[in-house]
Parts: sequence; C-alpha cells; structure tokens
Amino acid sequence: MGGREGAPPTEFPARMGEVAPREPAAHGCTRYDRLIRVTAKDLLTTHGMGPEAIRIPEEEPTARGPSFAADRVRGRGRRGRCGNRGAWVVRDTVTSMNNTPTRPSTSVEDYVKVIYDLQERGTGPVTISGMAERLSVSNSSVSGMLRKLGELGLVDHRRYGSVRLTEEGTKAALSVLRRHRLLETYLVAALGYSWDEVHDEAEILEHVVSDKFVDRIASYLGDPVVDPHGDPIPTTDGRVVERPSVLLSEADEGVEGTIVRVNDTDPDLLRYLADIEIGIGMTVRVVERQPFAGSLRIAVRADADARDRDRSLGLVAAEALWIAPDES
Repeated sequence: MGGREGAPPTEFPARMGEVAPREPAAHGCTRYDRLIRVTAKDLLTTHGMGPEAIRIPEEEPTARGPSFAADRVRGRGRRGRCGNRGAWVVRDTVTSMNNTPTRPSTSVEDYVKVIYDLQERGTGPVTISGMAERLSVSNSSVSGMLRKLGELGLVDHRRYGSVRLTEEGTKAALSVLRRHRLLETYLVAALGYSWDEVHDEAEILEHVVSDKFVDRIASYLGDPVVDPHGDPIPTTDGRVVERPSVLLSEADEGVEGTIVRVNDTDPDLLRYLADIEIGIGMTVRVVERQPFAGSLRIAVRADADARDRDRSLGLVAAEALWIAPDES
C-alpha cells in the first residue's frame, strides 16, 4: 500500500541501503535519503503503513557511529534543512506515531538495551570492551557514546570502571526491550518466522513502531511473559518476571533442569540448536563434564514421555543456554 494522500510516490532502490538523490534544493544543496526494505511488510501493513514509511537519514559520521533511526514521512511537504518545500523531514527520534512520547535516538536506545542485556544475563561487570564486541564497534566509539549517555543521566560510568544504568537508563532500556521481544514473538506466532530470523527484523522495527501498536500485539498474543528465546518481556510499567536459572556450562554433573532461555544474538547458533533438536522447554541432564575437551555430554528429552537423546555440546553452545534446575 502507498503513503498518505498527497505524498509523493516512492521508488525503492534496487538494493537495500542504496542512496536515492532527491531534486536539487535551493541554495545549491541536494537532499539524499537512504531507504531500506522491511521484510516484515505484513506487520507494517497491519499498522496502516507501507514500506516507504521507513527511511534512514544520511548523517555525518560521529564517535557513536551513524544513526539508524527512522521516522514516518509525513503526507505533506515540509521545509527541510535546505529550505525547499518537498525536502522531507527525517528525524532521529520516533515522535509522530499515534502520540508516542518522544523517545531517545536509535543509537541511545541500542546502547542502553545492550547494557541492560549484559547486566541481566549476569555474566560479569559490563565493560567498554564487552559492549564494543557486542555492538561490533570500536572501544573509542563506546567511550564517546558513554560520555553522551552520562550527560543524559542514563548511565553511571567512571573511567576504567564498569558501566551501570541509572534508574532513567533502566526505564529506557526496558521500553525498547518490551518492543523488541514482543515483535520477535509476533513474528514467530503470526508471520511464521523461525527463532533464528526474528532478532535482526526486530532490531529494525523496534525503533519505528508505536507503543500503541506494541500494546495491541501484546493483547493479540495474550500478554506473553517470554519471547521465543525465553527472554522475559517487560510489562508496560517496567516489571520483569524472571525464573531462577543457571548457565548450562556452569551446571554440575547430574544436574537436571528445563531449558528456559537461549542467547538470541547468533543466528547460526540458533540454527545449530534447532538442527540437533534442542529448544526452550526441553529437559536436559548433565551426564559428563569434559573440561579438557571443552564440551559437555548431556541427555535431552522433549517431554516427560520421550526417551533421552544423548548430545555433546561445545562450551560456546553450553554458554548460550540457561536452565531452571529441578528443585528435587
């Protein structure tokens, strides 16, 4: 479907991320808009939007890297930075959708989300190097962004120290995580995505959907408390229901429990786990730890009536799985 009545037609470039020049503006400057395709077109159509609604602005490179926020293009011409009517305004916040309150920029949301996720998984203090690895950016880029987040009152960080979110930073992180995890759940439940496909889609969509739309998704799905990877979904008021769990890689021999969570950042790992039939809700027992071989021998069964299946897991896979140990 197209944009609103009166909006100029939009033609997508042949390749994702290709830059489409606009008409030369007054004062000799030309506007460029970067357009992206959104694979989950059905999701946007449900919200009354066509794929042309998603735009990424060209920006000067900064210490925090390029911004990936997109805002809906309004259905009428507005004066852009070059002063010409028809230079459509694109902002680094999402403010125009159904009275959604002003949100932080996409880059700010991405950083606080990563900090919260690293804190939540309890794998140790959050460090600049750990964030850089997770975000695939340089340490200097992370340092520059942390200074900005500190000025915004979202993080508490001292030089050479660990990184922690403030109360306001935690609220911002929970808001974007709610959108992200509900979108992942919707893509699996309603659009038939597999669990290894949804993370990257949600990374894009979480910044452009309104809170009203996300609440409708939650209602449609029956207000789920976890996403397809077992990650807890924050409520609208910022509460998170968590289940006590331990990393499978740290479980002792003989420990048995239910797989309740898996790291969703590596699609290849998720596909591997699916191939060897290991997933959320299955029962697993540690048969033997093989520290010098860097692996675990485990027994897995899909339900109480199923037979155990022997599997050998490397530490990379074992460190991506959380289990809730049986209380017996």
